[in-house]
Amino acid sequence: MMRWLLNNKHEKVSPNVMSLKTAKEICDALKEMYSNEHNISRVVDLYEKSFSLRQDGYSLSDYYSELKGTLDELDFYQPHVLDLKVLHQYRDELVVANFISGLDTSLMM
Repeated sequence: MMRWLLNNKHEKVSPNVMSLKTAKEICDALKEMYSNEHNISRVVDLYEKSFSLRQDGYSLSDYYSELKGTLDELDFYQPHVLDLKVLHQYRDELVVANFISGLDTSLMM
């Protein structure tokens, strides 16, 4: 299986997994790189959306539904946990999101 994994991946992925020893390590690394589970760019979008969302003439119910939907999606990427290490990771991701959201648009291309 390892040979198949090493031979059937995109050339840009190869340097990231060549040094791994087992098929499980390769699968775990690929999951980490390409899974939506920890998609920081989506987390950034959701934080920006939640902080910028305004009622702006919509009904209170529509405004609440939009905000709740945004926060529920954020829970998918950053579910509630008691693990201190994971909470620190979420905080670090928030710092990254804050930094990215403040960048000049010319740097975002």
